[in-house]
Amino acid sequence: MCEKAARLGDYLINELRHLEATSEAIGEVRGKGLFVGIEIVEGDNHDKAHQKAQQIKRLMQEGGFLLTVYGGSTIRLTPPLIIEQDHIDHFIETFISVLKKVTGVERD
Repeated sequence: MCEKAARLGDYLINELRHLEATSEAIGEVRGKGLFVGIEIVEGDNHDKAHQKAQQIKRLMQEGGFLLTVYGGSTIRLTPPLIIEQDHIDHFIETFISVLKKVTGVERD
């Protein structure tokens, strides 16, 4: 179980870091294993985006994902250890869609 969590956690973090490089709304992705934080920011100074984080949480919950917002602007992921890669892929697709709705701006 621990090996699976480490492997899928690496996969999840790598997918989110790729998204971090393409989205102005993500300031930092950090985590270990399947315990992951995604800092939501705005503006050139990367100010914490409290309202956007709450919007993302609400829209993701409407899509069936339970998330928490920690520290006002960090989306915290704590998926169950029985998660599979296709669940992570579905999460990433939904998260991208929600980010586009909330921010409306994506980098190339």
